[in-house]
Amino acid sequence: MKRLLLSALAALSLVAAACFPDPPPLPQPDYVQVAAGTAHSCGLTPEGSVECWGENYYGQLGNGTTTDSSVPVQVDGLTSGVTTITAGAHHSCAITAGGAVRCWGENYYGQLGNGTTTDSSVPVQVDGLTSGVTTITAGARHTCAITAGGAVRCWGENYYGQLGNGTTTDSSVPVQVGGLTSGVTTITAGARHTCAIAAGGAVRCWGENDDGQLGNGTTTDSSVPVQVVASPAASPPSLAARTTRVRSQLADPSSAGARTIMGSSATAPRPIRACRCRLMASPAASPLSPQDSISRVLSPPAEPPSAGVTATSGSSATAPRPIRACRCRLMASPAASPPSQPARTTRVRQLPPEQPSAGDGTIPGSSATAPTPTRTYP
Repeated sequence: MKRLLLSALAALSLVAAACFPDPPPLPQPDYVQVAAGTAHSCGLTPEGSVECWGENYYGQLGNGTTTDSSVPVQVDGLTSGVTTITAGAHHSCAITAGGAVRCWGENYYGQLGNGTTTDSSVPVQVDGLTSGVTTITAGARHTCAITAGGAVRCWGENYYGQLGNGTTTDSSVPVQVGGLTSGVTTITAGARHTCAIAAGGAVRCWGENDDGQLGNGTTTDSSVPVQVVASPAASPPSLAARTTRVRSQLADPSSAGARTIMGSSATAPRPIRACRCRLMASPAASPLSPQDSISRVLSPPAEPPSAGVTATSGSSATAPRPIRACRCRLMASPAASPPSQPARTTRVRQLPPEQPSAGDGTIPGSSATAPTPTRTYP
């Protein structure tokens, strides 16, 4: 009997395998180079074609839309001949045949290099870099390239001096980095600073330096390249020293970061809110996630008007009110354990109503307030 059962099971297995074969495996992309931004990625195929996937809010996938994609999509106009790609926070760039540079995506600080500050969902030509570029790198909101002969040029955000031209003025076209007019062989960019290997192997860096990332023994930003020293002139503050400094500030009720709890004279550390926001046409345009709902609680208007509408000045008509949809996390201070979700919500609701959160604005023709559309970057 046992043998009969085993034979029957074996026969059933053969029938099932014949009737329901395994699905063919999904095709795997073949890339020779990949680059990743904050929430998008791009790949370079052996044929020199560029494909991107992920977030596309600023057009950083380069396919002519602003629709996110969970699978690779073809970048417009870059189907062959591309040799190198790079990705910033929300923009991407590529070196095409002959050494020309084209970029796409966010352009608020001029990081696409085409002389404008308008986002682009398709690649645009970088001004002045139509040939001879050998290497390219992208920071969060700036881009740098090595041109023929080893000169370095950068464009985009320059608040910390990350363009290296001796100023802190943003530039929507490439500018020459001071002192690096030839001989540079390698370049790389951090979020807000840049480093290069110059002739002879010396390393020079410029831009933000609050954590000593320029390597010159200081924590002072530099808008021109500085030499990385062989050994630090002074040891950086230890983690314990940094924590002590934060705790001492929180202990002083008059210092920034301390907040009086309503109904008590005691003080408590103010939680830090880390958010990533988008402007949306109206609440009805896209439902908010539970994380987004928390951000709505964090900055409520004093007298919320009807959902999604605001009064137009000088008329009784209404128009959709742009809102910020944010994903936020409350980060507790080092001196206290992270509060639970109910505790976070309670603390936020206890904020005095006469002190609206930053970003609120008065609606024309009424006394109510609503969030002023702002552009917030992670």
